[in-house]
Amino acid sequence: MMGKVKIVATADNHLNRFYDRMQPQKLSRRRKYLREGFKSAVDYAIEWSAHLFLIAGDLFDQPDPRNIDRVFVAECLGRLKAARVKVCAVSGNHDTPRQSTDQGGYTPQEIYHQLDALTFFDSNCEIISEYIEIEGVRVAIGGLSPDPNWPAGSDPLAGLNWTHNGDLGILLLHGQVEGYSLPDTPSPIFTINSLEALNQANLIIVGDIHRPATKRLGKRLLVIPGATERMTFGENPDVPGFVTVELDTTGQITSQRIQLSGQPRAELRIRVADLSQTDSLADLVSRVEAVATPDTMVKLFLEGFITRDQYHGLQLRKVLETVNPKVFHFTLDTSGLMLADERHEIAGRGIRLSQEEELQSIASEFMTEFPDSLEEQNLFNEALKEVLSNY
Repeated sequence: MMGKVKIVATADNHLNRFYDRMQPQKLSRRRKYLREGFKSAVDYAIEWSAHLFLIAGDLFDQPDPRNIDRVFVAECLGRLKAARVKVCAVSGNHDTPRQSTDQGGYTPQEIYHQLDALTFFDSNCEIISEYIEIEGVRVAIGGLSPDPNWPAGSDPLAGLNWTHNGDLGILLLHGQVEGYSLPDTPSPIFTINSLEALNQANLIIVGDIHRPATKRLGKRLLVIPGATERMTFGENPDVPGFVTVELDTTGQITSQRIQLSGQPRAELRIRVADLSQTDSLADLVSRVEAVATPDTMVKLFLEGFITRDQYHGLQLRKVLETVNPKVFHFTLDTSGLMLADERHEIAGRGIRLSQEEELQSIASEFMTEFPDSLEEQNLFNEALKEVLSNY
């Protein structure tokens, strides 16, 4: 009697991802969270006795990851091989070199393919097949890696077909999917019509979209596993995770999303008008501290109209200095602040507070403290020019 094929599917692990303005020690810890997400999928596959472990692209965040992440993946693949779990993968838009002069045109996955640690589908113009016998079922696994030169808005599957002589077909892809991509995305898009036309694919697994989703294509199933960690603020809390799938030759397919907690995050949106008028600094700090933990990444959005006096009263530098030691990483977004036009030069609209304008304002204030010292005035002017040259 033929049994079920058990699959763990993951995508968008983005190992080795870089974060701007994150201290080196914290960046190292952040990257460990990314590795833990991928390791969770590997651990589950081994404990569940999965037959297949499928990686739908963007295993790495760049085509040239650091050695610590390369070694980590090698260890994971070694554990999967020892547990007799077959690994197959395509690359993603992040870890595919954009030109042949970059890393010689090779992706980091190619190393593991050459060592027989995984099957890597490197073609971006045709779907290549690999066959494996599982529980008396001949399974065809196909894959198509992305091409950085695919035109924006094009359908990479247009004109492509996939035929095989297996009992079941599983297809790995990486790219945006019609109906699930962001509006006005400049990327190529797999259309639903093209996906439905691949009628020998019982299961289609697509990476690139971080939020998970599934869609029935008749008796067949489209799975977007989602990322194993939230990469940016604004991504839903349900993003971290991977998918398990069971299918058999009768056409029965069941899937389950395994949710991961990921690194804690907190987003705060605070309007200036809601802050204490007597001590806005203390009020602001207390609101951030209410969600702060040593492992939490916090992003604060300040919004609304503000006078220059109120802006100086916030003492944003002191906010940063006070909050940073209490959280894993703190980001302050002031793009939603509008400087109240106290002279009514632009009625009702306010004027946006730029860093350059604020620096000039602060320098002017300092210079007024030394009205009789030409030397001090010149020093402030030179310092201002030096700072502004970096903007």
